Amino acid sequence: MYRDNYITALRTELLEMVSGHLTPVSMRYGYSEVPLETNIKWRPQVLVLGNYSSGKSTLINEFLGTTVQGTGQAPTDDSFTVITYDESEPDGAPIRVTDQRDGKFLLNDPEYPFETMKKHGQRFASHFKLKKVNSPFLKNLAIIDTPGMLDSITERDRGYNYQDVIGDLAQIADLVLVLFDPHKAGTVREAHTSLRDTLPAKTFEDRVLYVLNRIDECASMTDLLRVYGTLCWNLSQITGRKDIPMIHLTYSTAAAEKTNRSEDLQAAYLHHLENQREELKKAVLQAPCHRLDNLASFVETHGERLGHFLEGMISYGKKGFHGQK
Repeated sequence: MYRDNYITALRTELLEMVSGHLTPVSMRYGYSEVPLETNIKWRPQVLVLGNYSSGKSTLINEFLGTTVQGTGQAPTDDSFTVITYDESEPDGAPIRVTDQRDGKFLLNDPEYPFETMKKHGQRFASHFKLKKVNSPFLKNLAIIDTPGMLDSITERDRGYNYQDVIGDLAQIADLVLVLFDPHKAGTVREAHTSLRDTLPAKTFEDRVLYVLNRIDECASMTDLLRVYGTLCWNLSQITGRKDIPMIHLTYSTAAAEKTNRSEDLQAAYLHHLENQREELKKAVLQAPCHRLDNLASFVETHGERLGHFLEGMISYGKKGFHGQK
């Protein structure tokens, strides 16, 4: 309890610093069109990206303890879904979706940090929605599920620039999960672009977690190691990193049961990886701690940028004044 109160107090102090000192100056001199705290005032956020069959929705359902998102082998949902906690529900009530709102609501309600996303247009707004769920997992964070990445899709097909939307969401997210599945340990075109260009430009490397999901579908440990090695190689080529990025291994127990695999086959290797599933869950629940680091970086970055901006305006003003003389 003390830890949670301490985190809340620090977060409040940083937000007051932004709203009380940086925002008035930035709004007065045209540095920003909206209050700087707009994108950081809400709760910590976890952005979930991945290929269309990587099991994003299944993993989210596993975290939340109930079926919130539709699942399937083919693309089942082409919307960006913000999933947040419903505090109005009593503790102990059955976990369920308690409320749903559309993109127009999300983009216009000042409680949420998505006002700047209006620039992506009506087509995006129609593929943006909110779900409130009374899952304890969401008490200190929100999850943003995304449309599965594809190979041949274009901006014309989606009706909005997918990479621009991903970049804006990654910029305000405190953690980004990038999911892969054993059947596509390589990356499709949109995933390749996201990893190579969009995420490096919009967020920090330590905010991105790579996840190999659906590992229960590997027939053996040897098969899993082959897939893992392939993914490591592909990521090293795309990201340009000399070191192999950490890759978390996980699967859904509910999904594994539906495949009707025998317990003997699962026990052959999955029981060795239960700690991996727990480590991933713990990493996601650490989003509030990342939030403090991100807020501190936000204050420092915009403080410096605003200072340079004002220096430039003063210098320009002096040149104009001397020119008039």
